[in-house]
Amino acid sequence: MDELPVIDIAPLMQTNERAKTTVAGAIGEACHDIGFMIIRGHGIPSSTIAVLRRSVMQFFDRPLEDKLALSI
Repeated sequence: MDELPVIDIAPLMQTNERAKTTVAGAIGEACHDIGFMIIRGHGIPSSTIAVLRRSVMQFFDRPLEDKLALSI
């Protein structure tokens, strides 16, 4: 696979069971085949995503020993 699959999850918020099954199948296939996917149709505002992206980058820019000192 050359690209990450892009999956629209908006149908999961609907009542159409066939559409939900199709989305679930696409998610399952992506997880099984490569373990990653890009989702759209989630309804998360782009401003929230931007804040998260900045926070993630700040964390990963830290020295390795700082990151390893954290326990989940």
